[in-house]
Amino acid sequence: ANTTSLWAHVYISQAATSPDPSSKRWRRLSTAEAHTPLVSYVPRVVVKATKNLLSGEFKDNVDAAAALELNANPTELAPHWKGSLSVQLVADFAVFTRQSMPPQLKQVLVIDSETGAYLPP
Repeated sequence: ANTTSLWAHVYISQAATSPDPSSKRWRRLSTAEAHTPLVSYVPRVVVKATKNLLSGEFKDNVDAAAALELNANPTELAPHWKGSLSVQLVADFAVFTRQSMPPQLKQVLVIDSETGAYLPP
């Protein structure tokens, strides 16, 4: 099965800094990043053979034998393109120390082990 994936990699840097680590203007804590797949895999739709009782013709030219052949692998996954990508920036200027940070935030924030500073999720 073809499991080729397409991903979106989004990098957002502070003004006057660079997201490129080889640049002189790069600072480790000045860039936030997010990665998300643009293609998801869902179970393939089961094809049913339906026949018009008046005309005797099969709908979509799929008879019982063709439907059986198309449904031979019920565990096969089909790629599904996600039609839109939303990137939302939230400006939050609240400053928390590590001890005063709410537990809900500790689960989603990335905390730098060297400086104790945190990045947005």
